[in-house]
Amino acid sequence: MVFFLTKGTYVPDSRTHTGLKHKIKLMTKENTARVGRPVELDVRVKNTGESKWLHRNIREIGVVRVGVHLLDRDKQMLKHDFARGELKADLLPGEAVTVKFSVVFIEPGEYILSIDMVAEYLYWFEMLGSHTQYLHFSVE
Repeated sequence: MVFFLTKGTYVPDSRTHTGLKHKIKLMTKENTARVGRPVELDVRVKNTGESKWLHRNIREIGVVRVGVHLLDRDKQMLKHDFARGELKADLLPGEAVTVKFSVVFIEPGEYILSIDMVAEYLYWFEMLGSHTQYLHFSVE
């Protein structure tokens, strides 16, 4: 006897760079903050690629999150990996979800948040051709 086991149609996932692409829409309109107080960000993300985005995996390899870098007003890097926003479930190609998370500024000034998606330990989506979004903040 010969048995063939199948799991269904193969869908590539975020453990490889193939098919990782996004569209980001910033829902947060606020651009002022106070030092030490959390500011909630709402980011609408859509999986426009061909791969499923994992929200969990062994050692978090390939787990997709909203990733944020902190820049000065001239777009110079101040803090790489400033913040992360978590997906609550895997996201299939064509699906969209709003991710809510907080950031805290520790010094007053004029800042820019560079917002992108990241497949942990592998790739920032900007490296693969997606467009980063920017959000300006004045912090008192």
